[in-house]
Amino acid sequence: MTDWLPELAEQAVVAWFREKQRTCTAILCANDSLALGAINRLQRLGLDVPGDISVVGSSIQ
Repeated sequence: MTDWLPELAEQAVVAWFREKQRTCTAILCANDSLALGAINRLQRLGLDVPGDISVVGSSIQ
């Protein structure tokens, strides 16, 4: 699936934090690839995963 790329999760994390000013303590991703993208972006934003925020990938079939 081309819409489950790590880069898209990174973009979603940036958009969420820009709009919501970090109002969550965890992110649930539809698969591990998206979870890795989210983790990469969160770490580049200076957040500790899982200390500041948890990220979980899931296997949806």
